[in-house]
Amino acid sequence: MSRELSNLSDNQLIAVIRDDKNGKAGKDAVSMLISRYLKLILKRANAYSDNCSDVEDLTQEGMLAFYKAVDSFDFENGAKFSSYADVCVTNRIKTIAAGLAKLNAERADEDPAENEIAVSEESPEKICVEKENSINFNREILSVLAPMEIRVFELYLDGMSYKNMAECLGISEKSVDNAVFRIRKKLKNLLLT
Repeated sequence: MSRELSNLSDNQLIAVIRDDKNGKAGKDAVSMLISRYLKLILKRANAYSDNCSDVEDLTQEGMLAFYKAVDSFDFENGAKFSSYADVCVTNRIKTIAAGLAKLNAERADEDPAENEIAVSEESPEKICVEKENSINFNREILSVLAPMEIRVFELYLDGMSYKNMAECLGISEKSVDNAVFRIRKKLKNLLLT
């Protein structure tokens, strides 16, 4: 990561990301912002999780919300990016946490003895290692994807059709298809290394 980027404000880093979406400077600026806000995302994920396994899911959702915040932040409205990002991340994590809590409650009603066995098989050490591995893998994914690919990936994970993704991003369906192909190829390479 460039030393000059570490001296830039959040707003300046966002400007670099928007000016150089697919270039090295843009990717380095994204990495710099992530390093600044990862602690906040983890803190929010831990605050809203009912159990350790939910922390991983909430962290991933928090990262996606953070990227959306970077993409949608408006310099003109007078808000600080840190406040805006915190609200975006917190709202997304709260929404997902509520859904996970409901799902966990439904599972608990099904067969409590089965759930107790599943929980007891995972040691705290294993859970922490898996959480750390997940966070590192998310960082690796984000480091290999271009900003446009990250946006396509987010929409893809949300289950959007290519047509809807194209309309949402203002690009052609062919561009979406090409981006998904590149994402799959990059993720495959990442998994094989």
